[in-house]
Amino acid sequence: MNTQPLSTLASDVIASYGNTVKSMINIYQVGGERVIGAVGQSLQGTLARRGARLMPKLRAELLTTQKKVSGYYSRGLQFATGGADMLVDTVVDLAAKGVHGIAANAQRFDKATGTNALHRLSNVVLPAAQAVSKAADKVEAHAAQIEHKIAREGAVAKTRRVTRKVAVKAKRATRKIAQPRG
Repeated sequence: MNTQPLSTLASDVIASYGNTVKSMINIYQVGGERVIGAVGQSLQGTLARRGARLMPKLRAELLTTQKKVSGYYSRGLQFATGGADMLVDTVVDLAAKGVHGIAANAQRFDKATGTNALHRLSNVVLPAAQAVSKAADKVEAHAAQIEHKIAREGAVAKTRRVTRKVAVKAKRATRKIAQPRG
């Protein structure tokens, strides 16, 4: 047995953990976007319920400020998650290159010394590495499931909000039509 399967297995584990981290970054971004939306809706709801006490100009300025702050937060979130994504790609790439470099050097050492130590080490370490690889694959798959679930729930929640808004507007319009003019 040579070091190639072991180094390939190690590279696969590194890539798997990289994908898991990227899923977590995406989950963080979706959560951040939800926070932005919730804050905006909360302010709009508060102003709709209690905003009559405020001057119209102040209400408009509050909404404009909230939209600007949300925009800054959203851009910052995109910048941070995009940077984190690039960092993960770079680290995974460097780690994989390092593993393959170490494997190549170990093979040269083994050939030069003729000890076959690398072959023996591979026989001992490979079963544990395979177990770690399976565990990493399971973690990656679970993180991807969570990511898809959160993204899907966000889309469903957004659809529900739009549906509720349309229903409320329709109900208000029906009330206005039903009220006698006097």
